Amino acid sequence: MALALADARGGEKAANSQAHRLLAPETLRKLDAVAAATRRTRSFIANEALEAWIGREIDILEDLQAGLDEGRAGKAIPHDKAMRQVDGAIERAGKRNGRRKAIRK
Repeated sequence: MALALADARGGEKAANSQAHRLLAPETLRKLDAVAAATRRTRSFIANEALEAWIGREIDILEDLQAGLDEGRAGKAIPHDKAMRQVDGAIERAGKRNGRRKAIRK
């Protein structure tokens, strides 16, 4: 379903002036379209989007921190060894499928 990029500002005059300053015009039009199509306010849609994005970012940061902690604890595989394992797996898969060898510089 394509959303009409209509002007769906409703009664959010104060939030609208802030959104105009913070968002690119195309993003604002898309926000208005989603708000109109879902009969939600701009603020609700923007908050939902930010909550989802922040949640994903937190997950990524926690995973990165866990990886760094494992590396410091000596539980990580050195990069060159990991790449040899990856190249070997690619080569074995290629042989099974009749493809060329993996090439890594």
